[in-house]
Amino acid sequence: MTGFPCREGWSFHLDRTNHSGTVRIDAAWLDPAHKGVWKYPGNEIALRYTAAIKEKQSKLVGSSGPRAKPGYLSKGIVGQDESYVIAVNQHLLGTRFRSLNGISQIPTACEVLFAVGPQQLHLDRTTGVAIDQDHAHRPSILKSAASLVPADCFFDPDYAPVSAVLALDLVLDKFVTPDDDHQLMQEHLSALVYNPYAANPITPRWLSAQTHWSARVVSGTIEVQPF
Repeated sequence: MTGFPCREGWSFHLDRTNHSGTVRIDAAWLDPAHKGVWKYPGNEIALRYTAAIKEKQSKLVGSSGPRAKPGYLSKGIVGQDESYVIAVNQHLLGTRFRSLNGISQIPTACEVLFAVGPQQLHLDRTTGVAIDQDHAHRPSILKSAASLVPADCFFDPDYAPVSAVLALDLVLDKFVTPDDDHQLMQEHLSALVYNPYAANPITPRWLSAQTHWSARVVSGTIEVQPF
């Protein structure tokens, strides 16, 4: 494995079990002021994921229009037959909750890649009794009164060059601060979300993670499951 810094974070190139790929780690972060009672910023975190993923996807495939720029693929930085994984460190998003899960109770990365919304109950109109439970379909996230951000990236053919997204809660202090009493976080959280429509998919568990997720469409229903 080789790694090198860039303006937006770090890039790592891996060759493992006859499979090569590139992992891009996003280093941008939010720093909200936590004072008194505050709500979990689920939408804000989800929007940060979409921005980070979109930025790295654009750098991979390039952009068109008046300000067109070639991407890593056309430049030969990433091979046409290589996998490409985007890593997002949620620990740098400035939240107090140490969890990768969003309002759906599954990783936020799944929410923005597979259009997963909050949990919902289906009630019997006559009795009011809950008869089923699932997740709402949320293909976009409201950013402002007149702006919706897509939240179904892996169903977009433009994202086929992206093989997976690695969501992390990487505690950077563990790498630079003595921790003889083991008071810092004991482990780094991670969830690897696979693109079922990737042009160059990675094999399951090619990268290590605590949980692994993918999705499939069955009879018009999106099924997102760990495996």
